[in-house]
Amino acid sequence: MTAAFAGAAEASAARLCAASGVVDVEPEMRRATLQVVMDTLLASYDGAAPEVLAHTLFGDVVVRPTALDLLGAPPWIPAPGRSLYRSRVRALREQAREAVERRRRSDLETGDLLGALLAARDPENARALSDQELVDNILTFIGAGHETTAVTLTWTLYLVANAPEVQARLLAEARQVLGDGPVTADGLDRLTFHEQVVYESLRLFTPGPLILRTARRDVDLGPVQVKAGTNVFCNLYVLHRSPRLWDHPSAFDPDRFSPERSAGRRRFAFIPFGGGPRVCIGARFAMMEAKTFLATYVRAFAVEPASAAQPLPRFRLTTSPDGGMPLRIRPRAG
Repeated sequence: MTAAFAGAAEASAARLCAASGVVDVEPEMRRATLQVVMDTLLASYDGAAPEVLAHTLFGDVVVRPTALDLLGAPPWIPAPGRSLYRSRVRALREQAREAVERRRRSDLETGDLLGALLAARDPENARALSDQELVDNILTFIGAGHETTAVTLTWTLYLVANAPEVQARLLAEARQVLGDGPVTADGLDRLTFHEQVVYESLRLFTPGPLILRTARRDVDLGPVQVKAGTNVFCNLYVLHRSPRLWDHPSAFDPDRFSPERSAGRRRFAFIPFGGGPRVCIGARFAMMEAKTFLATYVRAFAVEPASAAQPLPRFRLTTSPDGGMPLRIRPRAG
């Protein structure tokens, strides 16, 4: 899928270079990463525009609970927000079902994720995924697959804009590994400093900062006793900035993820994709995509701060910058 990553990244870089000057990069990151998901998941889909799908998934109705939700009211109690949410979810699920049926009726072999899901069989009983499971998987990939990567790229560009020496190292590595050509699968594996930069961005501004787990047994955490069945929130924003685990935790230092400095790090000190059996299934996909975009961007333009003000992270569904992310884009010669 590297070709799809590269194509979307080059189109995005061209749009940013055409805009140049001070640009709010956050909307462009969402547009570009959503296009990647559509190209890799639903390559043959010609239904609603990606923007419609994104709005349905991540509009205010979806991510803002109503007062009834906060009070734990049963879902059958009517409320304006709930009614709108349900109608949008029904419309979205219908679009996903339509995409499944169209693919079944076609003979296309596009190599996308929907084709892989349709062809998948349980190794124990040869059972295929049900229509509901197919729809659930499609919506999960569209939703989780573009929002988190868009947020990661937004914060990464901000951090790189404020670290000229890091930007220079990224440019040098991208030119050495890729020259002037598109990102390739072989090249991705050799963009080691790019990977360190993305990891450091994920540490400082983890896109999904809360993980919920339920204790399966009683656990003694010293000052806190967790009983079996208790719901526990893991706050990754705090974990990834803990001075007990990280030297100079607030500093942007990609070299902390070099092989030498990563040796001996505690296994669960850095878990932007979660951990254990429920680790994010799209972790590798997201890292390849983020590195592709970063290597394409640094060769196309220089990015600089638009002001001295530091954007504040705002948590709703993800850790987004409050008020967008205006940065100065300066296209490189040629």
